[in-house]
Amino acid sequence: MFHLNISNQTFTDDSPADQNIAFVDTFLALQLTGAVLFALIVLSACIFRSAKRHPIFFSFCISWIVFGLAYSLLLFAGQQYKRPDRILCTIQAALIYAVPFLELGASLGLTIHLLLNVLAALSPSAMKKKSYPTFINVLVTLPWVIWTGIFVGVLAVSEMRICNVQQVSMSPNHTYCVIQDSAIPKITAIGVTVGCTGILAVEFTIGALLYRNRAIVNIFSQSLGMAIRIFVFTILGFGAIRYVGWHRSGP
Repeated sequence: MFHLNISNQTFTDDSPADQNIAFVDTFLALQLTGAVLFALIVLSACIFRSAKRHPIFFSFCISWIVFGLAYSLLLFAGQQYKRPDRILCTIQAALIYAVPFLELGASLGLTIHLLLNVLAALSPSAMKKKSYPTFINVLVTLPWVIWTGIFVGVLAVSEMRICNVQQVSMSPNHTYCVIQDSAIPKITAIGVTVGCTGILAVEFTIGALLYRNRAIVNIFSQSLGMAIRIFVFTILGFGAIRYVGWHRSGP
């Protein structure tokens, strides 16, 4: 069991006030718990190969591991409860502004893949053989390409404006590093809103197809269980992404 030991920490002016320590500990514990749980899912899928998993599934799980580790970077570096190193703080800020796009892209890929499976199950037999390998490869790799590009871009922008030391600092609740006086947080929040809307639209389409074809037993046996799991994952994910996105877009 992971334990956050802060009893012997010495807090600076930039460290959380006593009343915020419990909040920071809870936030980090949730991030690490999520990362560990998804790591166990990936590990179990690799060990028990009888249940075959699609690369999109692994991409989705690994993206959540990255999500949790990005928010825990200062903790691993031993700088969560004191003034963090400027370079490390900049790296964490870049990771955090980029990771929602990775998460949204992986979630969108997962829901689109499910939509294709449902459409294939509803199509004539001749149509079911289409696997769209190129499109599927794009769904797997594109979120990681976008994440890398945004991460490098935010780092570059931060370094160009880093002459002002206060440009990158801890968030008001001292949970992670943010970029001050920049349009990047608002751009991230807008991107999160647009991405969530797209995913919800795909999920609504899946739900409508399953409902309209509920009389077909094979459709339900093949897709309903997966659809429910994806809906639960994405609803919880939206809550996490929207929470951090809303806090980053604040003043």
